[in-house]
Parts: sequence; structure tokens; C-alpha cells
Amino acid sequence: MSRRVSMRYWLGLLALVGLTAAYVHHRDLAGQYEDFKHSEQRVRALQEERRALETERGSLERRVQHLHGDPVELEATIRQNRNMVREGETIFRIEELEPQETPPE
Repeated sequence: MSRRVSMRYWLGLLALVGLTAAYVHHRDLAGQYEDFKHSEQRVRALQEERRALETERGSLERRVQHLHGDPVELEATIRQNRNMVREGETIFRIEELEPQETPPE
């Protein structure tokens, strides 16, 4: 009788392994796991980007506070960003030329 029990055990185990493999294949668990890993990487990248943006935001907030306290800096920033000039001012734009290639001798 113990041989019969042993045979049933192995057949049951084999059936269980077969059903598990079929389930994994049918549900594409390997593909879902890969998608999960990619999602985790994307979340980490977004968290790092968020930290960088928070740092930049803090820097910009400090700059705004500095601008509120310094009217000369505020005027310079507004003039630069809005391309504003005072009456009677003349603007000179200086453009750098690209270096020209010399012909081979």
C-alpha cells in the first residue's frame, strides 16, 4: 500500500507542477513581472525628477524673495525677460561669428 501512496503522491505533485506551469503561462506572469520591474524603475526616475524639481523650486523661491528685496535686480530681470527698454535707450545686440575654416594649403 505504501507504493500506491507514493505513486499517488508523485502523480499529484506532477499534476500540481503542470497546472502551476499552465497557470503561469496563461496569465503571462513573467511578462507581468517585467512590466512591474519597468514600472518600479519609472517610479524611481520620477521620484528623482520630483526631488530635482523641488530643489529648483526652492532655488527659484529664494530668487523671487531676493528680487522683492532688491529693486535694481527686479528691474534688470524684468527688462531682460520682457525685452523692455527705457525711453531714449539704444540697444546694441552683439552676435558672435562662427569661426571660418581656412582652406588647406
